[in-house]
Amino acid sequence: MSTTPSTARSQSPRSRTPRSTPQRTRSGVQAPHPYRQARRKRAVAQQMRRVEAALSGLPDYLRANPATRAISSLTGSGWHISKLLSIALLAGAIYGLGMIHTQDAWFVYTEDVTFVNLVHLQADDLYAAGAVEGMNIFWLQPQALRRNLLQNNWVEDVRIQVGLPASVTVEVQEMKPVALWVTSDQTYWLASNGATLPAVGETDPGLPQVIDSLLEARDISVQDRLAMDPQVLTSALALVKALPELEGKVRYNLTVGLNFPLPNPQVWVYWGDGFHRDKKLVNLAAALDMLRAGETPAQIVDVRLVDRPFVR
Repeated sequence: MSTTPSTARSQSPRSRTPRSTPQRTRSGVQAPHPYRQARRKRAVAQQMRRVEAALSGLPDYLRANPATRAISSLTGSGWHISKLLSIALLAGAIYGLGMIHTQDAWFVYTEDVTFVNLVHLQADDLYAAGAVEGMNIFWLQPQALRRNLLQNNWVEDVRIQVGLPASVTVEVQEMKPVALWVTSDQTYWLASNGATLPAVGETDPGLPQVIDSLLEARDISVQDRLAMDPQVLTSALALVKALPELEGKVRYNLTVGLNFPLPNPQVWVYWGDGFHRDKKLVNLAAALDMLRAGETPAQIVDVRLVDRPFVR
């Protein structure tokens, strides 16, 4: 029994693709959905209208500029101005970083560091103490440099200014010398904390002098540098101030400590260490009054023992 054509058509399967099903390319990759393609086209058209509106607001000489026309033409090919700017900025940043980390102009050397207000200190010594040789200017930390410089006992304060490409200005506030330490080999400036510096050139004649040929007034608690015992220095300065007849000079040796001659009466005073200054001054004044009264002759006034001063 033969099947009629109408029956065959009704039994054959219907093959059709839904409109919403995305097509695939020959390589098997799913093709963009038609709706997405339309949305992308609308976005490109909207961006083009913005560019054209921006270009229409430019002066004639800018609209005629070849670079402007080139940007306008690129926007039509899917390249947005924001993308071009992002790429340019990224390339500039990479180039800038390369220059900063390879060119000597961005690294700190001795000629790039300027020390201001130096009187007794040497710039080369401070530069070495700063530990910034060959450091990139962007890695330099002013606070770390300040801490390094403040380790110098002659530096009272530091202010630092950093500039580009590699410029460092260091304003130094030095300790002022309060006395001279006169030894058999060298004369030193003394700061109030006992720190020393070799006296170079002319010295202030008005500075008090501690004459100590063998450096016996040295602060033994300091191992890495030469310094005077602060107690000895403070006591010496107090003596010079209290006794103008000393003419700014006292002596020191390990046996009797601070000592000095007095003109009226002519006696030599053994002062001792730097403690009990006020009590020693009272004892010394009493002994001198006794000597001036002629009660007893003497050549030495010893006030090292606070409770038992004596003359001989």
